[in-house]
Amino acid sequence: GNLIFAVSSADQNYIFLNQSVSTYLSYVKIDQEVMLVSSISSSIFNIQIVAPGSGCLQPNGTLVVLNQQSNDFFAQYFTTAGQISSIHIIHPGYNFNTRPDIGTSDPSCSSYALRAVLLNNVLECNRGQLGTVGAVHANGSNVFFVFSVFRQSLQYFFRIAAYNSAGISNYLYFDFQVLSISPTVLSTTGGIMYIEMLGGGFTATGLTIWIGSLATANSIDLSKSKMCNNVVTLDDAGTKVTCTYRPWVGRKHLVIAIYESGMISRISAGKSSISFQAPVITQIVPSYVEPFTSLTLTVIGNSFGPNASDVAGALILNDGSSLPCNPITLVSNSLLYCKVSSSRNVSQDSYVRLTVGSIWSGGGQVTAKSQAAGLAIIGPPSQLTVNLQLDFNASVSKYGLAVLVKQLEVEFAHLVGIPVTRVRVVSIRPGSIIVTYEISWGSPTTTLASPAAVIQQFINILQNQPQAGGSFLNSANSSNIVTSDPTLLNQLSNAAASSQVTTYLQICAISNVILDYQECYLCCISTCPVSPLPVPFKSLNRELKTIWCEQRCFEFCGGFVT
Repeated sequence: GNLIFAVSSADQNYIFLNQSVSTYLSYVKIDQEVMLVSSISSSIFNIQIVAPGSGCLQPNGTLVVLNQQSNDFFAQYFTTAGQISSIHIIHPGYNFNTRPDIGTSDPSCSSYALRAVLLNNVLECNRGQLGTVGAVHANGSNVFFVFSVFRQSLQYFFRIAAYNSAGISNYLYFDFQVLSISPTVLSTTGGIMYIEMLGGGFTATGLTIWIGSLATANSIDLSKSKMCNNVVTLDDAGTKVTCTYRPWVGRKHLVIAIYESGMISRISAGKSSISFQAPVITQIVPSYVEPFTSLTLTVIGNSFGPNASDVAGALILNDGSSLPCNPITLVSNSLLYCKVSSSRNVSQDSYVRLTVGSIWSGGGQVTAKSQAAGLAIIGPPSQLTVNLQLDFNASVSKYGLAVLVKQLEVEFAHLVGIPVTRVRVVSIRPGSIIVTYEISWGSPTTTLASPAAVIQQFINILQNQPQAGGSFLNSANSSNIVTSDPTLLNQLSNAAASSQVTTYLQICAISNVILDYQECYLCCISTCPVSPLPVPFKSLNRELKTIWCEQRCFEFCGGFVT
């Protein structure tokens, strides 16, 4: 026969033919697909006009099933001069066990007597049988009928041997073979695996599927293998089998099928190997640290597997040496902790490398060197002290201390273009407003600016862009700048004489500590009189210069001059 409607999907169960078929039909074959026929029903092949009518007001309409379910039947009619001139069946429907009554959607055509002609040509099928795959088939495709097949309810094993005067030959057994596996890369969290094979049997009784290794050609290595659960045979010929594999890891495994029935046992391993997903590192926490001798790293990623015994790790230094993770603590398939220790201070950049898998689990797979797995070594933060010519008490009263501190951090970060998380106010005190910033490294990248570079950028902006800054940090307010970074001291000294920003600048070397008033004043008053004065104070005599310095040092170190 032939199809009268295309089979548009691989799971469409109803097949429409152009002729009736025998109830003894077992299978049909269309193109390369074999389908098992589960039932045969009738469809509406034609509509006859038994008694013509007249008076149809609409130019066209639809025909409807009156006395039972429509079962997807759909047809249209067209009228000429008030009479039905043609009928077109769009879909013949299915499962009409008795002839249905047919009417029109237009009440004015109710005088018509219509008769449905049924045809036993609708097959309800189970798709993709006997080792074939469900597919799409075009309208008009040839349909081949199979009326009888042998369907065994049990698995039988046959062997054949030849005998003559020389004796009996070796037995030739039935074929039992794993053909292909899908997928070939398995999830480390477990899942479902599909196996195509020969001789799998009508049921899964006696059939087991393993992932692992062979000890010999005819035996499985149980110490290096895991059995799948829930083995299911999908077709009568035993060519399609599924099973649920357990979470595991490994670079190379075999899929092994074993069939046992009485005294007969057969084993087959797939010709191609499979693997589990390779481990990947997506993040290291922390990703940057100061030089250390002991450090615990949080390693985030995926495909680490279910067993800590299958995971090893190390911190690989730039010089090629390594520090092993000892211990390594596996939390989940995507999280573990690695502790490294060294007898010397570690001051090299490095990266974390994991090996997941062992000789007991198909061999190891190694994570790639990447920026996500990298650990950068950074220096300590730097500090910067700025004297703002603003009334401390008035500013605190107006904004509140917490708001004032936050605003100072935000303005600094915005001015130099760094994340506000890299800026922290570690001290704020009267004397106008004396604020000390601590600039940290932040997350290392190839374009990361060091704390010293950030401080220099801040100074340059206020020197060269007088209008830059916010309501607090600007060239009009920032009269004195002191940094704890020794590399900047000479630069600040050279800029002091010519910069409007550093009109009253006095540099006192400090080592990551905040000077109290007495220390600051003694340092300032000892350096100010012997330093060049900015314009317009260059002409002051020694006595006036001393008075001027006393006022400026008082103001800088803790006082406020109105």
